[in-house]
Amino acid sequence: MKQKQKQKRKQQNAIGMTKWVSEITEIYVFVMLLVYPVFYNNNFIDIVRSKLAFFKVVTFIYVAIASVCMIAEWLEKRKKGIVIEKPAGFWDALRKVPKDYLFVGIFIADIFLSTLLSDYRTEAFLGSQGRRLGAMVMLLYLFIYLVPGKYLNFRRPLLWAFLISNTLIILLGIQHFWGIDILHMYDNLAGHQHAMFISTIGNINVNAGYLCLILPVAMVLFWICEEKKMKIIYGIFLVLGFYEGFSTISDSFFLGIGVAFLVLFWFSCKDHQKMLRFLEVYALFFAACFLMQVTYQIGLWRGCDSVFFTVYQTLGVPQLITSWPVLAVEAVLLGVMYLLIFMADKKGKNLPYLIIRRVIFILLAVLFTAAAAVVIAANCKAEGAWTGSFAFLNRLQLTDAFGNNRGYIWKRAMITYKEFPWYQKLFGYGLNCFGQSVNAAYGEEMVRLYEGVFIDAHNELIQFLVTTGIVGVIGYFGIFFSSVVYYGKRAAKSPILIMGVASLLGNLSQSMVNNPQTIITPSVFLFLGIVKCLARKYEQQE
Repeated sequence: MKQKQKQKRKQQNAIGMTKWVSEITEIYVFVMLLVYPVFYNNNFIDIVRSKLAFFKVVTFIYVAIASVCMIAEWLEKRKKGIVIEKPAGFWDALRKVPKDYLFVGIFIADIFLSTLLSDYRTEAFLGSQGRRLGAMVMLLYLFIYLVPGKYLNFRRPLLWAFLISNTLIILLGIQHFWGIDILHMYDNLAGHQHAMFISTIGNINVNAGYLCLILPVAMVLFWICEEKKMKIIYGIFLVLGFYEGFSTISDSFFLGIGVAFLVLFWFSCKDHQKMLRFLEVYALFFAACFLMQVTYQIGLWRGCDSVFFTVYQTLGVPQLITSWPVLAVEAVLLGVMYLLIFMADKKGKNLPYLIIRRVIFILLAVLFTAAAAVVIAANCKAEGAWTGSFAFLNRLQLTDAFGNNRGYIWKRAMITYKEFPWYQKLFGYGLNCFGQSVNAAYGEEMVRLYEGVFIDAHNELIQFLVTTGIVGVIGYFGIFFSSVVYYGKRAAKSPILIMGVASLLGNLSQSMVNNPQTIITPSVFLFLGIVKCLARKYEQQE
């Protein structure tokens, strides 16, 4: 009897330490969701350093407290007789490890190896310059993914923290688009820099990437919501968020959001109710497009001279999406599809949704493959070398000017990578050392052509290939794609996990034309941890 009571006290002590980790994790996540996105200091001039400093301070405190509690929990279980199931052997243990954890292990190993093999070890570890994405910060990102994924107890206040902070960001970005600066954030910027920064996220491309992370979350929350009041809140949030996506004047926003809509369509194309909800989500995007077109016309009429508004007038993609003819076609299609599905549902008739889904995505795959093949073929010759009937292929070549000079740095980065020794091809040149690797050969040329040097690749895949090598790319992107597969398989029983698929794929899509940033990368990994905690919660309920 005494032995059982003693064992019970030991278990309670271990549970108590687990509760401490859970509570400190919940506080940390709340702060990161509510305060971190809106935090800034010294306006846009110091936004990268200030956000990174904020992240480091609160995260180091969290790491210290959580680590002490986890060590105490482990000691309770290991040293006081609580039975822990041991695997039969190495391969048995390996099979039981979640796939994303295996990729985390690969990536952590590569982080240390790439740092040790780097010609700039101190910079590779500390990341004191440029984007400040060094090994130390990357390890912190992995911590705020793994620990919340295991210990977080997601409750309603965290959802409100997410909605409140991001609503403020969105409203501020919309004001900046129209030349309203109530916080005087542009006061210490040169005039030519005004169109480069927006809201408290900073750079316009970074802001677009952030929207591609958070808006798919709200899209799925709206899609699954049964509570009328919350659905209205999500709907307003989405219309404002889509509107701010136009305000960022970054085409990468449409790439990420487009992929998020494709993901939601995939999971919606199963029955009438899901498809009707998908149409409702798309109707919110349509409403934002319509609102942008109306306010754009008002801006033209009133002679708005905002820097963002002036640049917006020259953009092709958003102008096309919000044009009156496109809006008219979309309105008709939405109305016809909604009426068709509504009537079929009312009459009890089924539509071949799975066949429709299969046909549409096969066609998209064929078109994408064909387009990729043509682009690859076009780049098999030197620039401008195609003549005669094939002269049109010259327009598809990756020129130095492509994507605001992204073509230039992509090509130089790949040439630099090819010249690496074998061990750096495998493990990379070192995190945050992209600039050092490329500038050694092309620094003078960059200064001559662009009056400055590139410090990143403006492509997350190329960035990690150069800085962490093939092994690092496998580990880093393996974390995301293994998570997408895991959540996709369980989405039928737990639809909320669709937001993990839509948000991660949306963010990864836009990252192919942007680079990882210390401003939004913490939010990406924190979001990974939150979704993993939700997956754990629903698995325990099964």
